[in-house]
Amino acid sequence: MLDTLLVVFVGLACLAFLVQSIAMWRAFRAVRETSDRLSAQSKSIQRDIEGISARLKTTAESLQPLGKMAEEVSANLQEITSIVRDRANDLDLFAQEMIQIGRDQASKVDYVVTDTVKKFEDTTDIIKRDILRPAIEISSFFKGIKSGLEFLFGKKRTAQAEDYEDLI
Repeated sequence: MLDTLLVVFVGLACLAFLVQSIAMWRAFRAVRETSDRLSAQSKSIQRDIEGISARLKTTAESLQPLGKMAEEVSANLQEITSIVRDRANDLDLFAQEMIQIGRDQASKVDYVVTDTVKKFEDTTDIIKRDILRPAIEISSFFKGIKSGLEFLFGKKRTAQAEDYEDLI
């Protein structure tokens, strides 16, 4: 019995070993197939990468003139910006000068107008003092002579208030 049992265990061990061998062989084939597929995919990806790399290299080479153009455009834009800034500063200075000149001219016009009004008032005062007063005095003198002559020759005036109003 022990012998049979031993034979059965050895047989089972052989059977297990055989099943493990078959499983290992199938696993080896699966790994090999997977490795072959990965290798094929790797080669395909490598070819694609080489193609993309070649296209990128061509694109980069074709973009080099654009890079140079971009540098030139950038330099031109900086120069234009500098010119515009200078012009804006010039215009600002010009506007400030024009405002100052306008203020100076307004001050001069104000002075001229004020001086003219003062001279006009002075002239009016002179006319009143030197022309109107003597004229009134001369007129009063002649009225006095007229009144005296009228009195001498007999003409009487009825209202003395009229004489006073004439003097004013």
